[in-house]
Amino acid sequence: MQSQQSQPVASPAHSQSPPDHFVVKRNKFSFEQTEDSDSDPREESKSPPKPVQPVKSTEKEEIKTEEEDLAAILRDFGPEKQVEGPVSQPSTGPLLRKEAKHFNSDWEISKKFKTATVQSRTHSTRTLKRTLLTPNAWNWPASVEYALEMEMVSGGSQPVFCFQASRSYLKLQSDYMSSVETNDPQSLFHFLQAHPFHLEALFQGCLFYLLQSNYEQTALLLERLLYVFQLSFHHQFSILSPDIRLILSDSLYNRLFCESLFMHVDILGRKGCSRTALEVSKLLLSLDPGQDPMGSLFLLEYFSLRCKKYEYFCRLVREFCGEVHGHGSLIWMPNYIYSFALVKVLTGAQPDRPAPVSTQTRADLAAIRDWKGLFSASADVVLALAISLYPDFACRLLQRLAKSVPANMPPQADLGIGNMTNTALIYTERCGDLWKGEGISAWLQAGFSLCAQEPQDLGLWKGWVDLPFSLDRYSGLDKGRFSETVHTAVPEELLAAGAVQRPARIRGNLSAHMHPLLLYLALLLPWNSVDFPAD
Repeated sequence: MQSQQSQPVASPAHSQSPPDHFVVKRNKFSFEQTEDSDSDPREESKSPPKPVQPVKSTEKEEIKTEEEDLAAILRDFGPEKQVEGPVSQPSTGPLLRKEAKHFNSDWEISKKFKTATVQSRTHSTRTLKRTLLTPNAWNWPASVEYALEMEMVSGGSQPVFCFQASRSYLKLQSDYMSSVETNDPQSLFHFLQAHPFHLEALFQGCLFYLLQSNYEQTALLLERLLYVFQLSFHHQFSILSPDIRLILSDSLYNRLFCESLFMHVDILGRKGCSRTALEVSKLLLSLDPGQDPMGSLFLLEYFSLRCKKYEYFCRLVREFCGEVHGHGSLIWMPNYIYSFALVKVLTGAQPDRPAPVSTQTRADLAAIRDWKGLFSASADVVLALAISLYPDFACRLLQRLAKSVPANMPPQADLGIGNMTNTALIYTERCGDLWKGEGISAWLQAGFSLCAQEPQDLGLWKGWVDLPFSLDRYSGLDKGRFSETVHTAVPEELLAAGAVQRPARIRGNLSAHMHPLLLYLALLLPWNSVDFPAD
């Protein structure tokens, strides 16, 4: 049974249509009182009611009122305080805890551009509680007949859920497969017109528009797709909880849900809504943080840096492995140690022009007696250790930034953490642009040259490496999915390459040479169609 939330009870006087001076601010209703609210209601009943005077306002006054309302919204959703350094007072609470307000990309855009782009609407409890991923779907149907079902596979402190097809959904599968087997997109969209909330058809439509790089249409279908998934949620499944689990391999529809969230993160990033993308990435990782089948750690790394949540990123490096696996740290993951060095530069005194790496860095690195000392070390020390442990990452970053790479590259040490090739490709593809600053790229090049001239003795550091999972689990990920490069597949090129086959022409049962009147009458029956000659 769903937990009931207490709702304010409106008085009978307010159950009628709202007055003209009804003001809506951030979905909270307030009334402009003309008299003291603490006055005796019996005295008010004795006094005759005052007629409501029409409010006259000029255009300037209306603009000023809108600006005041927006200022109140921005104060409520005020930007969180940025940290001055990577090591500050850590926040409390689970790392994968989510906040409902950060799932609305419209609020982020309104704060970023200082414009009132969000219209206040009266949301029902259903919309607020169960459709956080689609806040604009306030007027969509409250239920879908052919939606999925979600079952709780196992309970406990971390319950596991699974999507399953309902009986009404299975009844449509034969029609859906018939439209897919035609290899004709128009047939698929005709099916969507008849069944606008069919999950697999919506997902296929999203993939079709992605091939054309039509992200606007993709976002529209994806919003409808996520909405239907939310209507299918179990009553104990909450996207705000850090303890829910949904194993990707348990069901086809579990994979579709994870793929839809990944697609949602990509589109949010292209819209510039990095804070919202970070929140959805937390949700994607919290579904299976132990295995991370979608590579969500790459998403959290990138968007926490892009939206300048440096404190959260440092907490992620320090606490994630201990919270999920019981030991270790993400500082030993190659991409995270490079990003940690970058964060130390960006939160330093001169983020645009960091001081060049000096020879004193080697002595400072050798002076560290505990790997936890890296969290308080300088950016040069962390960068020197990152290059000494994982020189291939620095080499690929310099090539991405069109910088010269020294010929005597430091050898790659065997640290026993798995194959790092695909991890390096994903990192340079996703986070390479974060190193594009002229001062930062020069700092990276100077550090690489220093480590190439005087290789560091890694005997002690090899024993400290403690990464609780192998990087082999990321070997099967496609690096192109983590790129913001626009990839377009033209249908004509696909046909020419033989990647797809042209669908066979569907022949009608009526001749085009029939008498026009007879043909008109025959076409009134839905199973008749004209057999037009082939072009």
